Amino acid sequence: MKLSEWAHIAEVTGAVAIVASLIFVGLEVQENTRVNRLTMDRTIDQQSIALNLLIAESPDLADILVKGELDRDNLTPAEQARFDNYCLSRFGSYENIVGDYYAGFVADDEFQLWAKHFEFRFDKPGYRQFWIAHRNVYFESFRHWGDERYGIEAD
Repeated sequence: MKLSEWAHIAEVTGAVAIVASLIFVGLEVQENTRVNRLTMDRTIDQQSIALNLLIAESPDLADILVKGELDRDNLTPAEQARFDNYCLSRFGSYENIVGDYYAGFVADDEFQLWAKHFEFRFDKPGYRQFWIAHRNVYFESFRHWGDERYGIEAD
C-alpha cells in the first residue's frame, strides 16, 4: 500500500473516532443531567419535608399558621414574626424550584406539581398578605412569576 492510502485510512479512522467520542460525550451529558435532576428533586423534597415536620412537631406553630393563613394581620407581633419566617422559608424553597426549573434542573412534570402546591398557598389570604409585604426580598424572576399567580401588577 502506498503512503497516501495509509494516510486516507488514518484520516477516516480519525473521523470515526471523533464521531464516536462525540456520541459518548453526548450520552455522558444526558446521564449527568438525569442524575442532577434526581438530586435536585430529592433536595426539594427534603426541604419540604423539613418544613412539614416543623409544623407537625410544633402545635403552637401550627395554630399560628392556621390563623395566619386566614388573616396575617390578626396575628400578634410575635406570631406574625413566626408566620413571616415560616413563609420566608417556604417561599424561598419555591423560589429555588422556579429558578432550578428555568435553569433546566427540574423536570416539567415535577415543576407542575410544585406550581400547584405554590398556587394552593397563594389562594389563602394570609399568604397573599405576606407576599405583598415581602415580595421584594425575592429575585426579580420569582417576583414576576409569583405576581402573575396573584394577579399583582409589578412595581
